[in-house]
Amino acid sequence: MEVPAFAGMTLHSISKCALLKTCKGDSMWSPIFKLAQHMTNKKNQNTIIIGVGNPMRSDDGIGVRVIEKYRANDSSAAIINGGTDALNLIDSIKQYPKAIIIDAVRMNTEPGTIKVFSPKDAKIIQNDSLSTHGLGLAEMLVFLKELDIKTKITIIGIEPEDISYGDVLSATIEQQIPTVINLIKKHVNS
Repeated sequence: MEVPAFAGMTLHSISKCALLKTCKGDSMWSPIFKLAQHMTNKKNQNTIIIGVGNPMRSDDGIGVRVIEKYRANDSSAAIINGGTDALNLIDSIKQYPKAIIIDAVRMNTEPGTIKVFSPKDAKIIQNDSLSTHGLGLAEMLVFLKELDIKTKITIIGIEPEDISYGDVLSATIEQQIPTVINLIKKHVNS
C-alpha cells in the first residue's frame, strides 16, 4: 500500500511549510497554506506580542498571563502564546518588523523587577540563565542573529519570585501586570 506524501507530517511541520511557503503543489496544501498565511500575516500590523512561559510553574507563567490580559483589551493585536520553547517562535517573529517578548527572566534582582532590553543587552548573560524554562530566549536570540532576521526585538523581563509548580502567580508578580501592559502599549506605539 502506498503511503500518502503527507503521512507523518505534524501540524507544526505543515504550518512551518506554509509559513515558509515551501509547500509543493496547490491541491492538498492550498487550504492549509491560506489559513496559515492569514493567521500569521495580519494586515496593518507591524508588531507581534509574544508571551513566553509555563503557567503551571507559578511566576514563570507571567508572559502568558500578561498576553491573556492584553488580549482582553486589544483583540486586534497580533498576539501569541509562545509557551516554553522559544525556538518555535522564529517563524512567527520573522513575519513582523517588530516583536515584543514578555518572559520571566533571571536577572539577579528583586522579585517583580521589570527590565526592558534588546537582544544585544542580553549578551551579558551566560549559559542561558536568561530564561527560566526549556530552550529559552538566549538560544532563540542567537538563532535570530545567525539567520539574519531583521525583526526589531524588545524583551520585557520580569524577575520571578516563585517558579515552583502551581498555576497562580505570586502577589509580587501579579501586581506588575498593569505596568507590563503599559510598557507593551508604549513599545507598540513607538
